[in-house]
Amino acid sequence: MEEKGIKEMCRKKIVSIIIPFYNEGEVIRDFVIQLFAVIEDLAFTCEVIFINDGSDDDSEEIVKSCRSDHPELKIVSFTRNFGHQYALWAGIEAAEGDAIIMMDADLQHPPSLIPTLIERWLNGSMVVQTVRKDKHVLLFKKMTSKIFYILLNMISSYKFIPSSADFRLIDRRVVNELLRLQESDIFLRGLIFWLGFETSFVEFDVEKRGAGKSKYSFPKMIRFAVSGVVSFSLLPLRITAIFGLIISVLSFFVAIDSVYAKLFLSDLSPGWTSLMVGVFFIGGLSMIFLGIIGEYLGRIVLEVKNRPKFVIKESVGFEAKDIDLKCNE
Repeated sequence: MEEKGIKEMCRKKIVSIIIPFYNEGEVIRDFVIQLFAVIEDLAFTCEVIFINDGSDDDSEEIVKSCRSDHPELKIVSFTRNFGHQYALWAGIEAAEGDAIIMMDADLQHPPSLIPTLIERWLNGSMVVQTVRKDKHVLLFKKMTSKIFYILLNMISSYKFIPSSADFRLIDRRVVNELLRLQESDIFLRGLIFWLGFETSFVEFDVEKRGAGKSKYSFPKMIRFAVSGVVSFSLLPLRITAIFGLIISVLSFFVAIDSVYAKLFLSDLSPGWTSLMVGVFFIGGLSMIFLGIIGEYLGRIVLEVKNRPKFVIKESVGFEAKDIDLKCNE
């Protein structure tokens, strides 16, 4: 019984840290230094997995060079840039820990917060979600983020916390449930909330980037927002149906008025302006609604194709089985 308890304690001391990166060569060495300065003081076995999301700078070479000081460091490299959410998913699939921490490599997610996340997990939280205070976030990004979460909460049956970051800890049970989901269009913030596990929240100040610039361009933010809306709400489709019904009813009354005017009013004017306004209004709405429907149909096409979420070019460090070796000592 005592031996079983010792093995269980050893097993419980495994924490996997997943760090996706894309062209972070200017800052990633400093991140590695700060990260290991924190985790070396933890009473846990830590598995560190970097996910190279198709970087075309020297980021990957820098991370590999860090393995001389930290041979337990692991790297998964994609063949191209598949996107941040898919990089996180690759890390989730590769991780072996009882808890997984996801964070970015730009130093805006402070490694110093890791002990706090672990403490919340040990106190029973299945998900420990960080929330940005947005101290150093640009006003434009801050406002668009707030608008996005307001709209998402309005149209979705799930309540999302504004300023939630992809810096979080999730328990192994949450990981196992996530991996059961087969959808290819990933919106991790939504999926983790959707699972419904007990969640605690930790606020943190977003620091300025250590170097370089954000890889989340405005078009990427738009795609990310659309993915969140389409993945977790059918309300846009229902709105198109409601508008279609309203327009049909109005058109019926307009038709009755037109017939009455034709039969009983002799001084009927052509009404060119009102006709053109009506045509362009209905035509514009139709194009918008077709676009919304097309967005949903496009997601269905992607799901039916069932392509892999990403393609791995190289994996480094996984052959060592570091965690198993330490627990068997």
